[in-house]
Amino acid sequence: MMVVDTHVHVGLRKYEPVEALLDQMSRNRIDKAVLVQYMGNPDNTYLAECMRANPGRFAGVGIVQSHDQQALECQ
Repeated sequence: MMVVDTHVHVGLRKYEPVEALLDQMSRNRIDKAVLVQYMGNPDNTYLAECMRANPGRFAGVGIVQSHDQQALECQ
């Protein structure tokens, strides 16, 4: 059976980096996780980097500022 943690935070300042999460996931037999951006941080770059570096391991929920002209651009 696949085990998915549906709500985790990672970060370089406010939360632990993704490497700590990967270690915890390994120790607790968690197969995948959903990275959720924390309130007040509309920069989803780190989450995107984590997902790119670990294909198939993470999904992500980011924050989009609807008034930002670049909000509709995808990378």
